[in-house]
Amino acid sequence: ARIYGEWSMIEGNVFQQFDENVHVIPEIQQRDLDLGWSFGVGIDTGRRFGAVWFAADYKANYIVFDTFFSKDKTATENMASCNEKNKYWFGGSVKPMAIVDPASQIKPDISAAFDNNIADGMKNDELRYTMIRELLHIKEGKTGREFSNPRLYITENNTLLIKQMKEWGYVKRRQSTIDIYNVVSNKVQPGFDVAVAMSYGITASNITIPIQKELKKKQLIDEIRDEVKTILKKQRDLENGQENFTQDEVIGDILHWH
Repeated sequence: ARIYGEWSMIEGNVFQQFDENVHVIPEIQQRDLDLGWSFGVGIDTGRRFGAVWFAADYKANYIVFDTFFSKDKTATENMASCNEKNKYWFGGSVKPMAIVDPASQIKPDISAAFDNNIADGMKNDELRYTMIRELLHIKEGKTGREFSNPRLYITENNTLLIKQMKEWGYVKRRQSTIDIYNVVSNKVQPGFDVAVAMSYGITASNITIPIQKELKKKQLIDEIRDEVKTILKKQRDLENGQENFTQDEVIGDILHWH
């Protein structure tokens, strides 16, 4: 195909693993949010401004529950809209972290709006998109699409984001540059801003590292709980005369986990 007069190869959907029947869930309300979760706002800036509110729960599932998009508005206007969203969802009880396009020109405005709770998103586009594809957890199997514990969900009210997830494709030119491509209209079309904002947000280590630590802690607790059950069973068997081990071994097990 020719794009801008140059021979190019259409690569297809950026997130071809995305499936509305799997990854889109019912809309949630403020009362559905557990304030112990990690919250973030992915932000992509420019003439077209996109912001995505998401939560990471205790099982490292990511839930995108709100979005904002504008065009040709000032930084002040966009931050006022973000503040309204934050107030609506959290009422001041939680300060979500803003994860921003590293090349953004309005970081001071964002930092002020988010009480300095701001971090740069990942610069490497392809790595970000690969991480999101991993969160979608879909592969092609012999009997069709197979779903293996997807960890990224978008609530149904975020129609623009859902649309962009379905339509966002890309084209690689010979010079290795990449154009954004709409797989539905078959046209080069920049401006998948909300999806880009999401990619900055949910791949940020500021969000993923605390979740990983929480998962490791829960895993350790589960291991200790299982070991305690085994020790107690040994003790009961010992008391009932069904043991094939000594009392010293039981005591040793207890001391090991003390």
